[in-house]
Amino acid sequence: MADEEKKATDEKVNITQIDSSLQSELEILWDPIEKAKHYLKELSSDDVDEMFTVIGSGNFKSAFLDAAKQLYVPPEEQFTEKCFGFVINSMLNVTPESLTDQQIFPFIDFLAKNKPRADMISKVEDLYVAESIKLWCIAMEAFGKAKKSGNQRRQKGEQLKKRYHTRLETIKEIKVQVDKFDANMESVDENISKISREMESDSKKIEDIESKIEKAEKIRRLLSCDQESFREAHSKFDEDNQKIIGNSIISAGFLVFFAPFTSSKRREIRLVWEGLLTKADVQFDHELNHIDFVEGENTLCKLHGLQFPQTQMIYENFLILSRKNDLVVCIDPDDQAIPVISLSSLDNGTIVTHMNDGYLKKNLIQSMARGESITIRNADMGYEALLSPFLRKFIQKENDTVYMRVFGSLCQYNPDFTMCILISNFSYLKLSSKLTIVNFKFEQDDLETFFLHVISAKKLGNSYNQRSEVLASINTIYDDLEKEKTKIMDSLSLQVQQLLSETTLFDDVNSTREKIDTMEEGKQVNLSTLEAIDMNIESFLKIAKFCSALYVAVSNMTRINPLYDVSLESFLSLLDFKEDD
Repeated sequence: MADEEKKATDEKVNITQIDSSLQSELEILWDPIEKAKHYLKELSSDDVDEMFTVIGSGNFKSAFLDAAKQLYVPPEEQFTEKCFGFVINSMLNVTPESLTDQQIFPFIDFLAKNKPRADMISKVEDLYVAESIKLWCIAMEAFGKAKKSGNQRRQKGEQLKKRYHTRLETIKEIKVQVDKFDANMESVDENISKISREMESDSKKIEDIESKIEKAEKIRRLLSCDQESFREAHSKFDEDNQKIIGNSIISAGFLVFFAPFTSSKRREIRLVWEGLLTKADVQFDHELNHIDFVEGENTLCKLHGLQFPQTQMIYENFLILSRKNDLVVCIDPDDQAIPVISLSSLDNGTIVTHMNDGYLKKNLIQSMARGESITIRNADMGYEALLSPFLRKFIQKENDTVYMRVFGSLCQYNPDFTMCILISNFSYLKLSSKLTIVNFKFEQDDLETFFLHVISAKKLGNSYNQRSEVLASINTIYDDLEKEKTKIMDSLSLQVQQLLSETTLFDDVNSTREKIDTMEEGKQVNLSTLEAIDMNIESFLKIAKFCSALYVAVSNMTRINPLYDVSLESFLSLLDFKEDD
């Protein structure tokens, strides 16, 4: 335990060092900006006149000047000499603290898309003004990239620190419970000794003493039965304890970083994480089921019984959406997100509408007042107007009621309100800040799994439907097993005197053990049935691979002409597989 506490302290020191390193890096990258300011200070009115003369001739265009204008000049304002003077003064007076992330990040994104090639940048501009602005923008771009990278690294370090401290507290609590159990065991031995002394001193109570000895022996046998399972649990606990940091990092990364990426990219990201952990000598479970690690044992098995496409990406997206983000944009080209969103919003439900619905604004305002969830489909174009009020959040309170300005009016606002926008492609994503972006785009591996279950459902008929019943039965047995095992632990955790005084305790424990054995047998039968059904499903893998490859090929035809676009739903309607084929 002392080693774990030392590791926590070392983590804190490392995070402090990271913060210090990031600050030093930003200070170093600020020096070129200060140097660029010296060039700007030397500008004369002749330089400005010369530049505006060239601009007026239409022969001058600079991505760096456009970037500076975007940073300091409102889009609707005309660019004049006075406005240019304001831009230069702003560039001269800039400090590391004066530019917010919301200002500098669009600035560096603009330069990344519009600045010329490196060989063009290295050439000295003919105009002294243009060269001075270019030097300032290049220096500010480097500073902004470092700041953006540093924010991500600092946030990740803080998350790891919080996660590890939580795990450490749990370990401490378990240790306390183990100590209590050891103390109870010692108490059992003391009471048995006391009973033996009473037998020798008082022969008149011999029958009572024999009865107590018999009960004590039963207690010992009951505890001995569980001794092996305690050893196994302790061994597994030690193994889990050694891998808890690595497993926590991978699982936390799944919740925080996976949402915007496709399934193949998610696998690549996890492999990179595993490589970094291996390089840092941090132990982790190579076969880690990060869904069960985050949500609890048997969660993935329970998800298999839900009524939506059975792919790993869908399960991950379901758990991400279940965490109630208020503004979500789903990339959903295959129209598979609606059932996932509906099940993730099961507590309050979700209203499904679309961009062309005449009652869209009315439904949106009503959902906002009630704290409901609303899902808007076909939102490729124009959804920015819907999101804009919620990104700005002009809030006004009157007594206990909260109002927000939406569509030009103050409307009642409930903080439980959530909105999900469905778009078909990343190219339609115009906004990203303050949004949770969840990617539902199927790749070929996802499509193979999807078609495998669709084809199996059509070909196997009732046999495939039985799979859901078997999964539900297995999940029920898992839950019942946990309850029965908890009953035994609760019974055996009583004080010794209570154990000795209970007349039906041992019969109840034995009855519970018999129930557990029966459940285990039933679970094995169901698992065997599930394995047989899955083997039948796997027999359709080749045709599922063919269908997925065919659908990908058909989808790629849209590159030739958008008229060739075929939705997944339309493609499914063309698949004519009968049970007798």
